[in-house]
Amino acid sequence: MYSDIKIGVIIPTRSEERKQFLEHAKWQIQRQTLQPDIVLLVDYKAESTEKDITQRYRRGFDNLINKEKCDCIICWEDDDYYKHNYIEIMVKLWVHHGKPTMFGFNNSYYYNINDQKYFNVHHNGRSSMMNTLVSKEILNTKWTFPDNDPWTDYRLWTTVKNVKAITYNKVLCIGIKHNIGMCGGNNHGTIYQNAHEKDIIDDEGMLWLEANTDIKSIELYRSLSKTYKPVFEEIKEIDVVVPCNTMNDELKKMTLQFISNLKHSDDKIKFNIFILEQQKKVNYSGVTTLHYDFEFNYNKVMNYGYSFTKSKYICFCNNDVSFSYNWATEIIKEMKQNNVLSASPFNPVILKNTGEKIKYGYEVRKEMLGWCIVANRSVMNTIGGFSECVNFWQSEVVYADQLKQAGIKHALIYSSVVFHYDTSRTLNLLDEATYYNYTKKQSLIYNKIKNE
Repeated sequence: MYSDIKIGVIIPTRSEERKQFLEHAKWQIQRQTLQPDIVLLVDYKAESTEKDITQRYRRGFDNLINKEKCDCIICWEDDDYYKHNYIEIMVKLWVHHGKPTMFGFNNSYYYNINDQKYFNVHHNGRSSMMNTLVSKEILNTKWTFPDNDPWTDYRLWTTVKNVKAITYNKVLCIGIKHNIGMCGGNNHGTIYQNAHEKDIIDDEGMLWLEANTDIKSIELYRSLSKTYKPVFEEIKEIDVVVPCNTMNDELKKMTLQFISNLKHSDDKIKFNIFILEQQKKVNYSGVTTLHYDFEFNYNKVMNYGYSFTKSKYICFCNNDVSFSYNWATEIIKEMKQNNVLSASPFNPVILKNTGEKIKYGYEVRKEMLGWCIVANRSVMNTIGGFSECVNFWQSEVVYADQLKQAGIKHALIYSSVVFHYDTSRTLNLLDEATYYNYTKKQSLIYNKIKNE
């Protein structure tokens, strides 16, 4: 992917002032889906007490373009949050829009960790520096502003001729305001300049930030906040993502029963149901039916469905399960009380209740029950979505591997009961070759991956 484009990342920093941010920035880059060819830390000792971020960008651009021969440079500010696919999306959009000299988003999310407030600001025809990509042609522009100018983004975006700033409404990057150190721009300690009071949103407990970042990031931001205190959060909604392939009337009846059972299974929880239907002509009322054009892959379908969700907790499940009353209230309660971010409900069909409330582990058909998984949104932000290396069998196994690699605990919750009878109705309708492709072949693929 983009093998003909040499990608650089520039991080202007004063690490002696905020080492914790720089280490976090390195980790965020390591987890990117598209890896840069080179990362440059502009981290020399400050020459004065003035803010010098403009000087650091200027020197870094010169190094990455003239010495390292980069075609484009991602501007990466070490104290800000970037999603796992930030570089991939930025480069893709830059190429799509004709590779302008400067490219970015004309809207930016800012969050003050001390005030626990955030807002989405619109920049008129430009981007903030944290959301900017520059091409090698940036060196053709004469910098007429001084090295201690704190308005690097504004000066460059209004000086360079070939620029493109687009609106991107999903949270891909968040400018974290904290008032630590001197490297940041002019408005570093606050977020409120030019903001209307109605647009500034309180976020007690930093819950919005938690939902839009990953586990490691929110732990850092909460640890640095001067005002953070945990708050009680009542969960009233769960998004439910369900893959379906309605090949006959029997399967449609099964899905209709599933929907009815789920909707009436918990009086305290509203279920926002997303049916991912493989058959283009089949739709279900009272839920959101989504169709897709790609070849079936269980985890890919789940990832697609997840992209439409908004709730803090998401349930990924099959349509051949039956929910006991209050299953959702029970699983969320135990997850919150035990600080568990990924869990499966108890299935009496294959498991025995040992009298425990909770059992930690990753073993399939014991703690990890792939036909029903409830996850905190931060899990998906941390692992970058379900791995799509297999298409059906072993899907929950690769998810368990992802959790283990990220250091995220998974648990079986005994008080939450969901029945699964393992009927394999859809699989049994497939021809022999297709059945093999979705089952035994995937076990061979997974074993090969594990042994590499």
